[in-house]
Amino acid sequence: MTTFFSLPLLPSLTTIKHNPLTLYFVFYDEGEDREIAVSASEVMQSVDEAVFIHPRTGEEIEDFTEQLKPVYKASQEFVNALVAANGR
Repeated sequence: MTTFFSLPLLPSLTTIKHNPLTLYFVFYDEGEDREIAVSASEVMQSVDEAVFIHPRTGEEIEDFTEQLKPVYKASQEFVNALVAANGR
């Protein structure tokens, strides 16, 4: 059986007081066949205004919700808690 976390790290996973994950989005640019990171606040504003501007070209994108995917990464607070629990 593989153990992914050592026992000293477990309290960090259960006692963190705020968000362990940070939400952002990736916009898939079919023309360039690449993903571009977009902040959650930009996406929420685009949804509210029903307008999304391509992050690199400045063009307005129709049906942009089909090209945006939510992604989560470890928050800096979470990383700091893990590092502190590991004694680094």
